[in-house]
Amino acid sequence: MVKICIVCDKSDGKYKCPKCEMPYCSLECFKSHKDSVKCEEISKEKEAARNQLADKSPSTLLFTTMDTVPLETLEKLRDSEHLKNLLYNSHLRKLLVELDSTQNPDRGISAAMMEPLFLEFADECLKIIEPDDSDSKQELDENLIL
Repeated sequence: MVKICIVCDKSDGKYKCPKCEMPYCSLECFKSHKDSVKCEEISKEKEAARNQLADKSPSTLLFTTMDTVPLETLEKLRDSEHLKNLLYNSHLRKLLVELDSTQNPDRGISAAMMEPLFLEFADECLKIIEPDDSDSKQELDENLIL
């Protein structure tokens, strides 16, 4: 996944601003970004978001949808030895960190889905969150045949 420079929008953003963690490509772009009002605003927004997350208990969900996964189900991810083994891979960890910090999540997921290692990770998560109900599938197949 390539991070684009926040200033010139052209180059690979190899570095991160220490205040707002936005990617930049060169000293020239960093100086330009550092002096901008945008840097401070982003920094304040990130700090406020971090404080809100720290204040909330993990079991409190403000907005739930039909796609919201219950906390008890998410906790099953913690117990998966296969997931733990996958997370030992530094490349996968790097992909996940980049995906978490990307400014364009749709593009980030699309790029990550091209990585076989990420696909294996996502498949394993889905197996745990949405386990196959073989009996239900078999009944559906039988009903379709009839």
